[in-house]
Amino acid sequence: MFLKEYTEPCTPADISRWLMREPHAVSQLLDRMEKQGLVTKTKDSKRKNLVRVKMTEKGEEIYHGVRRIKICQKVLNNLTQAELNTLWSALDKMQDIAIQELLKNNQLRFLLAQNSADKIAHSD
Repeated sequence: MFLKEYTEPCTPADISRWLMREPHAVSQLLDRMEKQGLVTKTKDSKRKNLVRVKMTEKGEEIYHGVRRIKICQKVLNNLTQAELNTLWSALDKMQDIAIQELLKNNQLRFLLAQNSADKIAHSD
């Protein structure tokens, strides 16, 4: 993302030029991103009519998550269908074995309860 390239907060006009989009379209996008907590917009301290945009911690997390997904997609796109079938088969087998081991040790119930508690805590 463009915001990652700048060490200083950039302006909507900078982003508009980089994306080759109309300023009003970028402004609308930034408004939505701000409402979602992905970026912050602040008035420039020297030029009052200028707004600076900076990625939030939440925006950083999502950015890095998307990068990991894209890397995984690139890797998977280079596998043949036969290789993908082998991979999914191996992953299914690993999951089945892990579940069986957790059931044997009576840990699955604990993990499921912990996962539910984590989901409730993050939904606040």
